[in-house]
Amino acid sequence: MIENSNGKTFISMRWMMNFLKCGFVFVTITSVFTLGQVTGVTQGKLAEYCQPDKLTVYKVILHTFWTRDKFPKHYPDWRPPAQWSKLV
Repeated sequence: MIENSNGKTFISMRWMMNFLKCGFVFVTITSVFTLGQVTGVTQGKLAEYCQPDKLTVYKVILHTFWTRDKFPKHYPDWRPPAQWSKLV
């Protein structure tokens, strides 16, 4: 940072570039480390659980805050409950 003759402090272009370089290096290192951790965990588990010749079934539980009190106009009183297709 540089202070001018009026006593005001401002950021120089060189300081800004150094700051951005440090931030970029930090983000890059963090991303590489995280990707390595995720890849290491999934490779072992993936071979164990996901086999192409087997049927894979997922269970999705959806918790919502959709109540008759909060959304009186949009609450489905007369419709059947929402359902997922067989694909999802």
